[in-house]
Amino acid sequence: MNEMQKLNFEEVSKDLLEDQVEFLFNLLKSRRFGISHKSMPTFNEHKFFISNFPYFKWLIISYGGTKIGALYINQDNSVSINLLPNKIKYLDVTIKSFESKFLPQEPLKSLRSKNFFFNLHPEDIMMQKTLEKNGYVLSQISYEKNKK
Repeated sequence: MNEMQKLNFEEVSKDLLEDQVEFLFNLLKSRRFGISHKSMPTFNEHKFFISNFPYFKWLIISYGGTKIGALYINQDNSVSINLLPNKIKYLDVTIKSFESKFLPQEPLKSLRSKNFFFNLHPEDIMMQKTLEKNGYVLSQISYEKNKK
């Protein structure tokens, strides 16, 4: 069995399966880089967030039957992959497997890109290099106001 065959994507259930909620919370706690959240939510806040199912597609990534991370696709075809720190070695195979199993949603002018794209924290050099290795190119730089 090759690496891509060992990788599995399991949809996050809208039924709030306890093992999924706990895994996603622990994954969030382990993240080195954050874009959308600036402070760690409580477990109940995170559970409420999951119950609102904010993404077009939300998947837990497993390798050889062990949960290693999560992936979500937003309504605009932006993608985020988050792996446990000790599973980052599976980033390349995760990207390749993702590309082989999923297609972007149909484009909508000014709303949705025709391609998948990734928004990254500027210090996430590992993800930048892995995406470039897999044929992705820098397409945009975003700035936000640092409100205190």
